[in-house]
This record gives sequence, C-alpha cells and structure tokens, in this order.
Amino acid sequence: MTHKFDLQSIYYKWIESTNDASADTLIFIHGLGHDHRTWNYIIPYLNESFNILTYDLRGHGKSSETDGAITFDSLAQDLRLLIKELDISNFHIFAQGLGGYVGIQAASQLNLKSLILVGVPINFPNSLVNQIIKREKSQSDEISLLSLAEKMINIICYKTTEEKKEILLDAYKKVKPELYYKLFNLDNSDSIKESLAQVDFPILLMSGAEDSIYPPEVFSFNLNFIKQARYYIVPDASYMIQLDQPELVSEMVKRFIKNPPKQQKSLSSNYRKELLIEWHTSIGDFLHDDLINQELIEAITPRELKVLELLNIGLTNKQIADKLCLTEGTVKGYNHNIYSKFQVNNRTQALQKARKLKIIRDY
Repeated sequence: MTHKFDLQSIYYKWIESTNDASADTLIFIHGLGHDHRTWNYIIPYLNESFNILTYDLRGHGKSSETDGAITFDSLAQDLRLLIKELDISNFHIFAQGLGGYVGIQAASQLNLKSLILVGVPINFPNSLVNQIIKREKSQSDEISLLSLAEKMINIICYKTTEEKKEILLDAYKKVKPELYYKLFNLDNSDSIKESLAQVDFPILLMSGAEDSIYPPEVFSFNLNFIKQARYYIVPDASYMIQLDQPELVSEMVKRFIKNPPKQQKSLSSNYRKELLIEWHTSIGDFLHDDLINQELIEAITPRELKVLELLNIGLTNKQIADKLCLTEGTVKGYNHNIYSKFQVNNRTQALQKARKLKIIRDY
C-alpha cells in the first residue's frame, strides 16, 4: 500500500532569496536519522543566491509518518509532489547520505539543473553495510537511537559543539529504529548507480577530508561512472561538512553551479578503463597484503613476542627458558606456534618475517 501525499503532513521551510534577481531554488535533503536543521548553518551563506527549500523526510523531524510503507521510492514521490505543489522551477538538489538516494530517484522525473551529493553511499559493499548495521544495532535499543547518536556525533562532526550535539541528538531520537535500519539497507544501490550513469545534468560530489565513515579516497571512485561530475574535498570537516565548514562549502557550491563540469574526453575509448583496472588491481593487492600482515601482527601473543625478542638477540631455547622461568619444551612450543602463524620452517625465517613486519628490531 502506498501512502497518500498530504502537503500538511510534510514539514518544510520555504525561504525567499534576499536577492530579488535570484531565480533558482536550492532544495536540501537531509541524511538518514537527521532533519532539516542540519542545514541551518549553511543557509545564510546561500540565501542571497538562491531561494531555499528545506524539509523533513517522512518519519523524521516534524514530518508525519504514513499508513503505507516508507521506502526510498515513496520518499522520492513525496519530493516530486512537494515540488509540484509549491510550483518550484529552476532548482538544484543538495542531498546528504542516504537522503541522496531520494534526490537521485526523484531526479529521474524532474527537470533538475544540478545535483550535489555529500557522502552518498553509491558504491558501498553490502558485507560492510551488514557489519555496520549489526554494530549500530548493538549500540541502540528498540525504542530510541539516542545511544547510537551519542557515539556517532563525535565521528560525523570534525569539531563538536553543544549546538551541533543538540541538533543531531534531537533529530536521531525522533526516528524509529525500525525505520532507520530498514532504510539503511542498501538493496537498491545498483539501481542508483545505473540512474547516475544515465543522467545528463551536472553532479557535484563532496566529502570531508576527515570523514572516516565514507573517506574521500573511496567516495571519489564514483567519478569513474558519472558522466558530468566534479569532486570537492572539504578540509577540516568530517561527514557533516555543512556544520563543520558552512561558509567554505557554500562557496564551493556556488562555484560549481556557476561553472558546471562538462563531460570528460579520454585519450582513447579504452585508456581510462585500462588505467582504472590496473590502478585498482595494484591498490587492491597492496591493501590485501597489508591486511594479511596486520592480521599476522595481531595473532602474535605477548608471550610469543617476548620469545621472538629473545631469539632476535641470539639466545638459545634453554637460555630463553631460564630467563622466562619456563621449561625448554614450553619455549619450543612457542617457537612452533610462531612458525605456524608465520608459515615458516625455522627460527631464521621466523626472525626475517618478524623484522619485515617490524614486530622486532632489525639489528
């Protein structure tokens, strides 16, 4: 069952531009668990250049819930009907996080001039999503997301203030956990990627340099399949770039809208694809090896590390046993465990491996 659109059930704020000559409207869509107030810091810097529309997604902030299921499709339909009811033309969408899904899906039926996406999880591995959901559920309860929000705020904001905390905590506690985790599931991410690959309007991707949830080196990968896209990294900002750096972000947005990107021209039809494949393969191999090495380091127990250190200075098994008050057989057992974890056959190979991993000093 789909819900019936009712303008009265959607909380929104319409702010006329302070410049009578401004014709374009900037529509803000907040992220999952947030509300329209997350844009409060940046609006004053943009209001001279644009009319502003902010609103709360259903199930968030002051917007009412509905009898039907709340999905990204229904939220996108809300946005389309809201634009129609308010008779808005010549507009741009500025969306954050999973709110970007709403903007992307709505854009397919809108005459959109440009789309600005902040930290939208377009290429986020489902396995990691499931891990995040499991971890976040353990940090919240069935009634409120407040405990989760208290942990998240210091991560998503680069510099936390009491005002930022108040805005975000109050927003999170108004969202039902059931809805939050339902929308967090990224089952439709493939259709979102397909939609972005087909768009013919300019897109700006933005992220904070200090964003540890969706870091710049990951988010920038989306440039590879979006035709008309530009990417800006915001310094001294985490995920909530509009709260951390409102003036700088507003200048970036105005610059982008004034001078949108054109479709890139490659040296040849296959060059770009071949470059990306080779680059990501080499990076993937490096990261995989680094991950394996880190797992090896963490697998070594404190006692095994001590044995390695004593082996490294040339002590025999008997000398190590005497020094650690162990039997020689126990020391040999530690040696065997180390060889097994390092997948080596003798002490020389084990010491070489440990030095390479920088577990012990290389004299």
